[in-house]
Amino acid sequence: MAWRDLVWAGLGLAVALGCGGENAPSGKAAAVEAGSRVVAHLNGEPIEVDDLLAFPGALGGDVRHALDATIARRLVAQEARRRGLDTTTDVQARLEAFRREAAAREDAVLRDALIASLDAEVAIDEAALRAQYEQAAPLRFMTQQLRLRRVAFPSVEAARAEDERLGADGRLDPTASEEIGPAPVDELMQEGMMRVMQLQEPGQRVVVAQGSGFALVELVERLPAAPLPFEKVRSQLEAQLRGQRAGEAFQKLVEELRAKAKLEVDEAALEEEMARAPEPGAAGLRQRLR
Repeated sequence: MAWRDLVWAGLGLAVALGCGGENAPSGKAAAVEAGSRVVAHLNGEPIEVDDLLAFPGALGGDVRHALDATIARRLVAQEARRRGLDTTTDVQARLEAFRREAAAREDAVLRDALIASLDAEVAIDEAALRAQYEQAAPLRFMTQQLRLRRVAFPSVEAARAEDERLGADGRLDPTASEEIGPAPVDELMQEGMMRVMQLQEPGQRVVVAQGSGFALVELVERLPAAPLPFEKVRSQLEAQLRGQRAGEAFQKLVEELRAKAKLEVDEAALEEEMARAPEPGAAGLRQRLR
C-alpha cells in the first residue's frame, strides 16, 4: 500500500473513531466540531482537521484531497527550511509582511467584536425612536402611494379577457372589486404586485399572479409621496440609532484609550518616511518607476 493510501486510511479511521455513532454530526458540522482532532502526523508534525479546512472542497466532503494537498504543502515547506531558504532576506521580508497582515486582520476582528459589544449595551427608548422618526421621515422614508382596484380570476386568460372587454375607457366595477390603498409602492411590490409600477394613468390595468390564480389590477389614483408610518420603519430606525450611538461610544472609548496610552512618536523618522512616499497620480507613478 502506498504511503498516501496509508495516510488516507488513517484519516478514515480517525474520523470513524471520533465521529461514529448514531448521534455523530455529519458534513460541515462534523468538520467544524472536530477542529482540534489530529488526523495524521508528517515527519513528527501533527496535521489537524482545521488544517484541511483551508482547502476548497474540504467542507464538501473531499477530505482526502484536502489531506493530500496539506501533506504536499508541508513537505515542500519543510524542504525549503532544510535548505535554509527561510533565512534569506527576501523570504524573511515576505514572511514579515504576512505576519503584519495577519496581525492587522486579528486587530480588525477584535475591533468588530468590541463594536458589537458596545452595540449590545445601547439602550433605545421609544421617545428617542419617535424623535429619530420625526427627523428622518421627510428625507428617508418618503414613498409614492397608490390607490388600486383588484378583481380575482381563476386563470390568466379570464383576467386578460376582462381587460380586453373593458377596453381603454372601461373601469372595474367598484362594487365588485377590492379596494387597495392608499398603499406604498414598496409594500405592493413586496406582496408580488411589481407590475403595478407600469401603471401611470388612472384606468390603466395589469394582470398579476395572486395565490393560485390571477387578478386584474386597475390604477385609481397616484398620490403624492408621503412618509411611511412609524410602525413600518421602527426596526430600521432602531438599527440606525443603535449603530449611531454605538459608533459614538466607540469613538469616545478610542479617545479615552489614546489619552491613557503611553505613546512616543519619532517625528524625524515619520517626516523622513513621508518625504520618501510617492506622490499621488502621474508624478507618483513616475517616481516609483525610476
